[in-house]
Amino acid sequence: MGFLRRGAPLPWAVPVLFLFPFGLGGQSVAELPDRDRPLVVETTENFSVGSISGADWESFSRVAGVAFDGQGNLYILDAENFRVVKVDPQGRFLAEMGRKGGGPGEFGMPMGLAVTPEGEVRVFDFGNQGFVVFHPNGKFKTTVPLGGGGEFEVIPTGTLFVHPDGRMVQSEDGRLSIRMGPDGEPEIPSTRALYVFSLTDQVESELIYEGWNPVAQSRMERTGGAGLSIQAPPMRAFDPALRVGVLPTGEIAVADSSTYEIKLLAADGSHRRTIRRPLTPRPVTRRDQEMERRRALERMEASGGPTIVMQTSEGTSRMASDQARQMIEDRINAMQFGTEIPVISGMAVDREGRIWLGRAGPRVGEAGPVDVISGAGEYLGTIPPGELEIPDAFGPGGVAAYIESDELDVPSVVVRRLQIR
Repeated sequence: MGFLRRGAPLPWAVPVLFLFPFGLGGQSVAELPDRDRPLVVETTENFSVGSISGADWESFSRVAGVAFDGQGNLYILDAENFRVVKVDPQGRFLAEMGRKGGGPGEFGMPMGLAVTPEGEVRVFDFGNQGFVVFHPNGKFKTTVPLGGGGEFEVIPTGTLFVHPDGRMVQSEDGRLSIRMGPDGEPEIPSTRALYVFSLTDQVESELIYEGWNPVAQSRMERTGGAGLSIQAPPMRAFDPALRVGVLPTGEIAVADSSTYEIKLLAADGSHRRTIRRPLTPRPVTRRDQEMERRRALERMEASGGPTIVMQTSEGTSRMASDQARQMIEDRINAMQFGTEIPVISGMAVDREGRIWLGRAGPRVGEAGPVDVISGAGEYLGTIPPGELEIPDAFGPGGVAAYIESDELDVPSVVVRRLQIR
């Protein structure tokens, strides 16, 4: 057991909330204070799973998503092994769901994971063009195909949030598909769209929010050579991400600008409340751009050399290392940049409805502080830089899951209990 920040809370450390009921055309606005107040958070590691020297079931290839059910069981989407692994609150193996294939209960290209409080497992499978659903005991239940002949605006990747009404909300890493223009050429969507998904006899999606898409001002790029090339949006940095979280009340938190502003939406997308803090983004400098390009090159080398894997429902192909290296270097050298470094660098919502907000560090690549705000918009305090990262998933009772990897790039999932003091 350890403290993410040592020392007793200050006696004046009480929640702060300034509420202006008619700030945005009738919507309430919570204005948070501009000065940080230290927050003490105690952390205890519960268990860790994932090791090349462990049991067969915990040899993970690529962890593409993690989620908890209402009893604290953990579910791990092991994408390249075409399975979901379920462990109990002590990290003991309970079940394995899925395998490679195109039949019932099989995956062609699993990309997104959602788990209901009751333990129903829903995996978006690009290969089978729909959701593969399992009962809480791990047995196959059904496959729900995409509607509209398999056409969709977003690929549900990573961990999907389950709304209290049973539908699913795309997480911040949902990937927009590239739309085909009138001339048959791919084009970049003008907005970033937030969808909720429901499962009936087919997958039904509802657009509830659209935000500005920084990439929309760019053109598609084609890179490659030696008979193999890719066409994709340009590589960009310092653009505000579309960050999403779901509160127990059913409100959906959205942050999509460079400023410190969180919108609270109803399930139908109507704007209910706004939480703000008077922290301004800093302008991007030429040094920031150089550091980001250097970091991108270092990440490429640290991964053991560049590899581009192209995976479709028809199979997997790998680009030669030297060709992949040149392609990636070309994209890094042509990287485009936003004009400001967004204040918010990460967001998650825990089971108690608290919003955890990571903030940008003072320099590119450095960790920043983490703010904790109640669902009502009360500022609870700030965890200093480097003492806590935003979890990949929150579970009941204050538990949180982190996807990590060792020096050999072997993935693991660590579950810790976080307690605000």
